Amino acid sequence: GMKGWSLVSSPDPKRRDPERAIEAVKRAVKGDPRSGGVWQCLGWVQYRLGDWRASVEALEESCRLDNGGDCAQWI
Repeated sequence: GMKGWSLVSSPDPKRRDPERAIEAVKRAVKGDPRSGGVWQCLGWVQYRLGDWRASVEALEESCRLDNGGDCAQWI
């Protein structure tokens, strides 16, 4: 999950790889589909990639799994 985030948020543009980022975080979700944290990471990666609808859906799922979520999920 966090590897995917670093691949879209690295301050060094040469280290950014959106395609690998989304693949990494989707693998994390498949590996632990009941983790609000990996769904949150998926939502933020999708947000950074401009996939707003998917981002909202993933963040809503993270809130559901985390019994309401927190400020990092309520965007």
